[in-house]
Amino acid sequence: MNFEAAVKYLKSFRAYDEELKVEYNEKNFDLVRIKDFLKAYKIDDSKVKYIHVAGSKGKGSVCSMIERYIRAKGLKTGLFLSPYMVKITESFYLNGKEMPPKKFVSYVKDLKKFIEVQGGTSLTSFELMVVMAIKYFSDEKVDYAVIEVAMGGRLDATNVISPKLAVLTSIELEHTDVFGKSLKRIVYEKCGIVINEVPVVVAPQNNLVRKLIKTELKGRKSKMFFTDEISIPKINVDFENLVHEDNAKVVYLSLKTLLNEVDMKVFKNVLSVFKFEGRFDVRKVNGKTVVFDIAHTENSMRNLVNSLAKKFPKKDFLFLFSVMIGKNVSAMLDEILKISDEIVFTRSHKIRGYEAKELFGKYSKIFQKSSFMEDPFMAYASLLKKVSKNRILVVTGSHFLVGKIFSKIK
Repeated sequence: MNFEAAVKYLKSFRAYDEELKVEYNEKNFDLVRIKDFLKAYKIDDSKVKYIHVAGSKGKGSVCSMIERYIRAKGLKTGLFLSPYMVKITESFYLNGKEMPPKKFVSYVKDLKKFIEVQGGTSLTSFELMVVMAIKYFSDEKVDYAVIEVAMGGRLDATNVISPKLAVLTSIELEHTDVFGKSLKRIVYEKCGIVINEVPVVVAPQNNLVRKLIKTELKGRKSKMFFTDEISIPKINVDFENLVHEDNAKVVYLSLKTLLNEVDMKVFKNVLSVFKFEGRFDVRKVNGKTVVFDIAHTENSMRNLVNSLAKKFPKKDFLFLFSVMIGKNVSAMLDEILKISDEIVFTRSHKIRGYEAKELFGKYSKIFQKSSFMEDPFMAYASLLKKVSKNRILVVTGSHFLVGKIFSKIK
């Protein structure tokens, strides 16, 4: 089995992220079957200290910052991120290094052998990835493993771990096609990662979300630490991305809660060189400036727009935009309009994404210059030609879009 065959095998199992509508319930997202599988597979991860991170935005950055600090302090780390951008191995990291293809193949081969002995499995592709991550980190005897929730929290496949710390990043209305348009329901799902008596660190939230979180967690005997209610030392780091600045405070409080103390010198060193692929990712492509950002909510788009205005105060922006069904499209576009009136709509996911033509039909009138191209690669190539010294291309709206373009330019 080579790498391509291993990926094909893993993706041969059901993948909810490739389906337009999956009923979100305990039957489809059954954590018991994953726990039973882990037990039968004889994985013992009892010595791994887990940090579990859920939220609407900032999860990946928070996970990565936490992992980098812990590693900088000389401890062995694991990191599981979802979704990946281009290669499936980008989900698995050991001591800051992406899982080697050969290692990935060996784990898939072992998994395949076990599944065949069991006579098959009903686990999904993503659930099997979570199993692989848990086995990888336990086999390697990591001290700490930082785990990012894929969607929601309560029924997410990652919620089979027993964390030492839970972290809730910024929460807002999202995945309305799955959870509906109730913030209370979304908070309920995110808070599902908080186990009784396990401390939880909460990022700054609006007043309603903060109130909902406190109500939801009231009976869980878990100590709650709200970032905006606790005094945090000033972090004198020049962040080019405003999101990273906010997340840094969450990370500090998470580390303080987990480790009792934070070495500020190490912490600032980690933050000063922090970059995260696809998050305010400024690149030179053929000598032209392109900013890639997977902003996919109203607040994350607002942060992107503010960061762009701060870093490039005298530049014009062209936007390439694609978005998934269930997102607050109008609110995201309202943010873009604050700095640009030129946009090209495209489609980056044939099943879950809006058609470019549909987006153009609904929103073209609010932009002075707008067009659509269904093919994201053609759209990107077309816009790149328009970029000049004073014009910057911004690719945003979905990790699927950013990942597709990355696959061509890496």
